[in-house]
Amino acid sequence: MLSIEEWWTKLNECGLQYGYYPKPEKCWLILKGSGLEERARQLFPSVNITCMGQRYLGAARGSRESEMNLVSEKVNGWTTELKNLKDVARANGRFSSVLLQE
Repeated sequence: MLSIEEWWTKLNECGLQYGYYPKPEKCWLILKGSGLEERARQLFPSVNITCMGQRYLGAARGSRESEMNLVSEKVNGWTTELKNLKDVARANGRFSSVLLQE
């Protein structure tokens, strides 16, 4: 955990020279075990911390459970969109074709 703290400190110091301004409130620290959570909160008070997982550029990072939850959310969203498209197709087939192409 100390090596991550050292990296975070250097990133905050050196990043400024290159126009990179880390925003702790937008950062996530993903832990493998909940036993590290208290120590992590002491070292990184402004950073979001989780033991479950978090999305990273649209992909899940963390536990298998969090990955499955993300996939389920995505599939449920796609299912809803397809059902809506089906309803539009029944009412006006040409319009649904345009929606599908976008």
